[in-house]
Amino acid sequence: MHTASICIPRPRAATWFALAIFAAIAVWTPISAAAANLVQNPSLETAGSGGNPASWARGRWGTNQATFTYPVAGFNSSKAAAVAITSYSSGDAKWYFAEIPTASGKTYSFTDNYQSNTQSYVTVQYRHSNGTHTWKDIAVLPSSGGSWRNASGTFSAPAGAVALTVFHLIKSTGSLTVDNYVLEEAAPAPPPMSGMVSVNFDDGWRDTYQTIAPILAANGVRTTMNIITRRTGWPAYMTESQILEAHAAGHEIGSHTRTHADLTTLSGSALMAEVAGSKEDLAAMGIQATTISYPFGAFDDEVIAAVKSAGYSAGRSTWNGFVRFGDDPYNLRRQNVGVGTTVAEVRGWIDQARRDGVWLILVFHQVNNSGTTYSTTPDKFRQMMEYLTASGVPVVTNATGAARIRP
Repeated sequence: MHTASICIPRPRAATWFALAIFAAIAVWTPISAAAANLVQNPSLETAGSGGNPASWARGRWGTNQATFTYPVAGFNSSKAAAVAITSYSSGDAKWYFAEIPTASGKTYSFTDNYQSNTQSYVTVQYRHSNGTHTWKDIAVLPSSGGSWRNASGTFSAPAGAVALTVFHLIKSTGSLTVDNYVLEEAAPAPPPMSGMVSVNFDDGWRDTYQTIAPILAANGVRTTMNIITRRTGWPAYMTESQILEAHAAGHEIGSHTRTHADLTTLSGSALMAEVAGSKEDLAAMGIQATTISYPFGAFDDEVIAAVKSAGYSAGRSTWNGFVRFGDDPYNLRRQNVGVGTTVAEVRGWIDQARRDGVWLILVFHQVNNSGTTYSTTPDKFRQMMEYLTASGVPVVTNATGAARIRP
């Protein structure tokens, strides 16, 4: 049984603070060099024919008088393109780059530099497979007051789109100079994860298994049972035949190490004996364990390295919270259910998993009437499982959940 509800992982070979900083940089720092600029001749430095930049064209429609000028002085460059409207009733005028192929759902980020004395617009033009065109404004920009400014926007191609270009245009009297177009295909947003719930039992208490088995069967709930393998068959713990019975009933059997040791106090062969050894113990029963629950929630970088080396795909900690798409599968957060946890609290967690599309891992230890810290009563447990079943939120094992959160 755990003696603490939350354990901060302890640094050994590297500090978790440093790793967290590195992870934040890796996740959140945009690296534009990794994405290709899809605009040909984006800074307009290469001249083409007819007084236009190479791979660029002029566009105008409606009732207005427009003058196109190329080249003009650019933003930190020798060339840019300008358009001026001297008389206006309707329509617009713009320079635009040669269209690029696209497909439905592709997401893009766009930027350019501009100089204007009137309001301007950034508009995407889509050509569809049936030959028609549609347009979408992605930015409305004030006059730059004669200074160079940056325009930006993001957009996704609609159904049926096969090609696109981007107009930076004006539709009033005034002038606009444009330079340094960048159009990059953005990484797609992480797919939304459907809410899901896992029910975990740590330690492998025999009386708890005998109490919960009929409740779980009645509600069709399959759990993850984390076994302290060298306590198998002890008077208070599940026997090998009960472990195999649970496995045959569809419950995942995970590791809780051999002796429930604090893994952060071990190194080398002693650490592997607990981590890989418990996996070997379960394999001897014919069970291939792929997930582990850290005793006391204690883990660090060396523990995770050992867990990975032993072939586990995920590890569950005792950090409170929910798991989201892309989270670290070797630090799965959970909500602990103890003597003070109410049925209403668990219902709220289940509702949140469904509403927010997150993974809730409910961790139980003992289900009995002992009133000890890590226990809940059979009646409360039955109500929790009945609500879980009625909620319609998918119930998954830790192994299945860990596979679903991986990008």
